Amino acid sequence: MLKERLKEMDIRITELSEYLHISRPTMYKFIECYDSKQFKAINQEVLKLFNYIAENELIGKRGVITYILNMNVSQEFSDNAEIKAIEFLKNNPDSKKSKFIKECVTSETFDKIIFYLIDILPVLHKSKPDSKEEKLIAPYKELLNKIQNFEI
Repeated sequence: MLKERLKEMDIRITELSEYLHISRPTMYKFIECYDSKQFKAINQEVLKLFNYIAENELIGKRGVITYILNMNVSQEFSDNAEIKAIEFLKNNPDSKKSKFIKECVTSETFDKIIFYLIDILPVLHKSKPDSKEEKLIAPYKELLNKIQNFEI
């Protein structure tokens, strides 16, 4: 069990989460996922660190800190969209957004729409799209207009 291994090395979970710029609850979830072998739910850099800890019995606290510094992962975690998405899904399992995300991940129903939205995203961030870009985002604007005028 990883939690016990960290305790043996005198590494507090709060301390580890601070090193990695991850919230303490997220760190607990990652450790729980690691111990239950749900590796896909763990950020890949965190997973590498956990494997390093688990596979090196002689490693100590200093070795773990050195590993983190050498991997230069600290900044990567603060903006990690995967972590934020997992946290959102776990904290809001019944929200419409979570249901949509789950549908996107488990089916191909919205693939064409998703690909279109990803393609137009840079244009949507522009303050003044050119005429070609305006034409590209026209279906998006039309859909938004229809949704805003739609009564449930």
